[in-house]
This record gives sequence, structure tokens and C-alpha cells, in this order.
Amino acid sequence: MLKERMQAAQDRLKELQAKVADASETAQIAAMLKKDELDERIANAKGELAAAQDKARQSSEKAQSKMNSSLLKAQMTINAAKEELNAKVEAKDKASRKNHIEDLVSYSEQCEALAAQLLVESDLALLQAAAEAADYVATYGEDA
Repeated sequence: MLKERMQAAQDRLKELQAKVADASETAQIAAMLKKDELDERIANAKGELAAAQDKARQSSEKAQSKMNSSLLKAQMTINAAKEELNAKVEAKDKASRKNHIEDLVSYSEQCEALAAQLLVESDLALLQAAAEAADYVATYGEDA
């Protein structure tokens, strides 16, 4: 799109240059005419040249302005996309870390439950050992 605009601007510039060249040729032909007519044509040619130069300058400024605007818009779009991507990455990282914390707490709770179960089993084993020791003393009359 910008290339097409730039090409159109170059085409208009070439057209203006052709007009300027045409105006120059007209000025040369006018040199052969009367002095008054020559002065009038020179003035017209200078006016046309100034108008053509002004139009070319305006066209160039307009094309440059549009190109700068398009570049600024593209940069803003890129920046917005970067910000959106960073927000998504941060949200994903936040969720991942929260899940990891929850997993660690759950693991801790399971370890506590296992430790409580092992304490109960330890107490039970000691009670069974005491009962066996008492039975041993009763049966054999000596300490085990």
C-alpha cells in the first residue's frame, strides 16, 4: 500500500517534471517572440513552475505524513501485542506457581496423615510387644 502511494507520488513528480520541461521549451520558443509576449510567457512559466514545485512539495509532505502515520500505527499495534503477550505469560506463570504451592500444601498434608498413621502403628506395635513380653514372662517365667 505504501509502495503504491510512493509510486503514485513518483509518477506525479515525473508528470510535474515533464510539465517543467515543457514550460522550459515554451520559454525557449517565447524567446523568439516579441518582448512583451516573451515577458508574459516567462511570468506564466515561472508561476506554473512555482505552483508545480509547491504541489510536488505538498504531495511529498502528504506522502511522508501518511507513511509516518502508518509506521506509528504499526508500532502501536506491535507494542499492544507485546503487552498482551506479556500479560498472558504472567497470568500463566501466576497460575502455574499457585498450582505448585497447592501441590506442596497437599503433599505436606499427606505426609502429616502418613506420619499420624505411622505413630498409631508404632504405638500398636509397642502394645503388642508389651503383651507378648507379658505372655513370655507368664509362660517361661523370665524376662525376654
